[in-house]
Amino acid sequence: MVWVEKKEDLIMEFNRHELDQVLLCDRALEEAKGIFEHPSRARGRSLDQIFNYCVQGQSAELYLMQYHGYTSDPHKYGDVINPVDEPVEIKTTDDEAGVDHVVNKCNQIKLKELWRNYPEHLYVFIYNRETFDYYLYNKYKWNGAEYAPLNPHNIVDIIEDPEYFVLNLPKKYDSDSIAKIFMYYKNQEKPWVTSFKPLKIVDKDKTVAIINHYEDLMNDHTVSNIMRSYRPNLWLPTYAIWKRGLMKLYDERFAKCNNGTIKVEKELTYA
Repeated sequence: MVWVEKKEDLIMEFNRHELDQVLLCDRALEEAKGIFEHPSRARGRSLDQIFNYCVQGQSAELYLMQYHGYTSDPHKYGDVINPVDEPVEIKTTDDEAGVDHVVNKCNQIKLKELWRNYPEHLYVFIYNRETFDYYLYNKYKWNGAEYAPLNPHNIVDIIEDPEYFVLNLPKKYDSDSIAKIFMYYKNQEKPWVTSFKPLKIVDKDKTVAIINHYEDLMNDHTVSNIMRSYRPNLWLPTYAIWKRGLMKLYDERFAKCNNGTIKVEKELTYA
């Protein structure tokens, strides 16, 4: 059987309240008890604490089963089975900045803990602790060395836009500044630097800002000092960059910053 992913299989969003609450609690409690019985896995946490943790992950698993035809993986420590009978590992995190940590941890398990028979497929969901909204951040497939993203949605194809290195504004961006873009996309800093291209930050089909290429920024003494001081997390001092003519802003949401107000270009550039 060939399983063709539909659009709704690629764009997965839900709220925990949409799920079967009785089944969710039953699954989470069963998992929590299994963890609690082993001190090395419980790590001093109470059963209630472990239960709340399990609800987070079980929500994504139950969503896939309730709405997308997945089934529960009967193997110990298993999560779900997709519609073509392939095991899938499900992970959740409350911050896009934490995705790399989650994926790297799974990489280590897959490489070093062979007894766990970790799946070839990995899904990472982002959830909001206050609203209980979830969305699929990305799907990953094991390539023999690491879990590689199947949908690199944070990067616009360079071939389609050869003049710029493009980053999408994160879907759940919680900042009033674009200075933190590389705190969300840590693994894209080096590719941007080595591309020798200006950075274009987009929000769907509209450009948020265009920033000169890395070499221009580092040639400015003030800008380079600030950027170096924020290593290893690159923080873009957007006001200083703009004051030196190294950035154009096209979105008034990000005009105000600690140092002042950045001028917004009148003509909006489309991505």
